Amino acid sequence: YTQHCHTFLLQLPHIHYLPTTFFFLMIRRPPRSTLSSSSAASDVYKRQAMVFGAAMLLLSVDMVTEFGQLLVSQKGCDKQRFVAAMAGFASGRFHEYTGSAIDLHQGVAKILTELENIDFLLMGPIGKDTIQTMLKLLVETDIKRIVDAYAAIYSRNAHQIYEALFEVIKLGKHSSTLESKAVDAVTCFIVGGSKLEDRPKMIFDAFDHDGNGTLGQEESKRFVLAVEQILSGVTHDTITSHATFFCNHVVVSSTAVLFDIAAEDQAEGDDHSELKLQNAWALFGLGGGLSEEVTFTILEQKYGLDREAARQASCKMQDKLTEGKGDAFTRMVVPFVRNVEQSCGPPAK
Repeated sequence: YTQHCHTFLLQLPHIHYLPTTFFFLMIRRPPRSTLSSSSAASDVYKRQAMVFGAAMLLLSVDMVTEFGQLLVSQKGCDKQRFVAAMAGFASGRFHEYTGSAIDLHQGVAKILTELENIDFLLMGPIGKDTIQTMLKLLVETDIKRIVDAYAAIYSRNAHQIYEALFEVIKLGKHSSTLESKAVDAVTCFIVGGSKLEDRPKMIFDAFDHDGNGTLGQEESKRFVLAVEQILSGVTHDTITSHATFFCNHVVVSSTAVLFDIAAEDQAEGDDHSELKLQNAWALFGLGGGLSEEVTFTILEQKYGLDREAARQASCKMQDKLTEGKGDAFTRMVVPFVRNVEQSCGPPAK
């Protein structure tokens, strides 16, 4: 197990760190006699999970550092060049880092699917079969395709975020380009280049545009407005992207799954199905948080069913959720994810 993990991590383009290798060499496989739900085996697996957490941390540090270095390279550039550089980083290196993070999570899931004992993953009412289905779904789903579809939506309005970031980095100064002093003050905590005790003064001097040793109201006001602008841009783009992705992919995919469950063939041997609203209401009662009493009352009043018929209609939908599939997760979530994946266009490169 440890050898598989180690080999997988070294295949990632941004995980070539000695600490990761060292951690793996320190971890030993538990004896076969402990491969159960015992605390000893569980502790070993938890330590191995921590290694992947460390790998994700190193990957994040690598990404942030490279972004800081990109900002440093923008000294003296104007807004147009800065926006182009940010867009290039988002579609290039950031996209690669995101892909590596997805590969890392799917690699962990694949290793877990190969274990005979996954009792240490059990959570409350979620059974072993459902956990195995979740892991298999995580491994087999083209997550990159889904992320790329969302990123394409987000990037349509991302220029407003990059423009606001340009104003923030100017630290409230009226100028058409980024000054070295301001860029160094913003990036000193990311890429270093100065002593830790000197950095507060660097930041203050970058805000002190007049060089009089004080921070003027206008200087502070312009910076605060720029920060407000970038927060507004991020909020607007995030809400817009969520709404667009939800309407284009989530609603369509979930509707298809619910239709498949609530639909019935029109006649014996007829492959053409149509939605039966009575089933839809019964299904809504099961998954919408309604009590049995409310669900039965709806079916009775809307479709003229007596209490026993309403109960049978509800039980019919319950059976259909699990019929031949094992559980509701497999019946609903798995096809939903498959539908979302298919709706996001061709497979990611």
